[in-house]
Amino acid sequence: MSWRDRLGLRVRGTGPATAAYGGVANSGYIGELHVGPPSLTRSTLLAKVAEIAPERLLDRDSELAMTADFCSAADTPVPYLWWRGPA
Repeated sequence: MSWRDRLGLRVRGTGPATAAYGGVANSGYIGELHVGPPSLTRSTLLAKVAEIAPERLLDRDSELAMTADFCSAADTPVPYLWWRGPA
């Protein structure tokens, strides 16, 4: 059984499709397709970070060193690093 059958998709009228960066290419008709802007644009995200981030990180040398080690390691036990502040 194909992935289309498992998902219940019936595709018709397919062919080549291309899109510019940030665009959407749809080859064929699957059903209703709703495309809108991203929920959070890069400029909005940068503005939010600038609003809440401190200008300087104080007394964080050990955390920054750990992060640098994680980012430059050839292999890590998990594919992510999660930092949380006190509740």
